[in-house]
Amino acid sequence: MLFARLLGLAFEGIGQPRVMGEVIAGIVLGPTVLGALSPKLESQIFSSDILTTFGIAANLGLIFYMFLIGLDIDTSALRGRIAQAAAISNTSVALPMMLGLGAAIPLYPLLAPHTKFAAFALFMGVSLSVTAFPVLARILAERPPQQRPIGTLAIACGATDDVMAWFMIALA
Repeated sequence: MLFARLLGLAFEGIGQPRVMGEVIAGIVLGPTVLGALSPKLESQIFSSDILTTFGIAANLGLIFYMFLIGLDIDTSALRGRIAQAAAISNTSVALPMMLGLGAAIPLYPLLAPHTKFAAFALFMGVSLSVTAFPVLARILAERPPQQRPIGTLAIACGATDDVMAWFMIALA
């Protein structure tokens, strides 16, 4: 937590959202960097017993955070813009989905020749369509646009994208 906080403050010092520093801290302390450089140290710091507890705490924190974001939304800013929000949201899911489906064609023989192509292609499309909604919410919470109609529109589109993406992940 301290490392994430410090990197968040460092990123804020260079004009970036704090959450980006916190994401980088997670990558550095996770299996991508620390686990690749020193698997023993990573397993000592983050034993399997602790990881389960961390996962539960993280999910509960995320649920509460998303609830608070929902309470903060000024829904009156969306009046008359529902069609616009739906069009933006559907496009921001459909375009990456099509790119993922297209990428599945050459990658299928290399990565998943023993699975059904349809399942692999759907997984690839969904993987590219998923948004980082909590990160978007944190960025907008730190910046003034959240209280403006454009911030509310971005939150509404991000929430809609995430709902669609999670349904598609369940399908995949």
